[in-house]
Amino acid sequence: MVDEVKKILSHSSGEVIADPELCFSLIKCYSRLYKGGCPVRTCKNSLALYYKILQKNGIQMATINQEAKERTCVPAFKGVKYISRAAKYFNADTLSDRDAIFLLKHKCLTEEDFIKLPTGWNTGKEDCILEIADLLAQGMSVKAIKEKYKDVKEIGGKECTKELWAEIIKEARKLNEVSK
Repeated sequence: MVDEVKKILSHSSGEVIADPELCFSLIKCYSRLYKGGCPVRTCKNSLALYYKILQKNGIQMATINQEAKERTCVPAFKGVKYISRAAKYFNADTLSDRDAIFLLKHKCLTEEDFIKLPTGWNTGKEDCILEIADLLAQGMSVKAIKEKYKDVKEIGGKECTKELWAEIIKEARKLNEVSK
């Protein structure tokens, strides 16, 4: 898509409107980048406007679109969502991993807002599992570990409950068994 936008912008507005192939490419790019693939007007005035808009930020929009296709996260919400803490609208279809991690770090979104979390997002639970696995390997009892971490209120953004501790200890034991 980025190459297609660059190809369009390498010609003048008049050349693009006069050439049917470039004109179709302009309509297709504008429709995908700004209208979500919906049909757009095709009169000369509209085509000239689309060209000007592509000149302003077409390459940036194409890059965002490309990043969204390469993403690993899957938002649980559909459509556009306004996030007041970020003071910005986010589209579920174009939310990149980088934006998702930023929103998760700043607690604008929670892990529950995603069906699949972005690659690179560390829930904090993994670090805890490794630490507990080391303590278990050193011979520390589960009761002593719980006593050591009794003041911890949350792990990976989740409240510390008996179920979470049981899950972490189970994963730590599993990790120790694998590493033997």
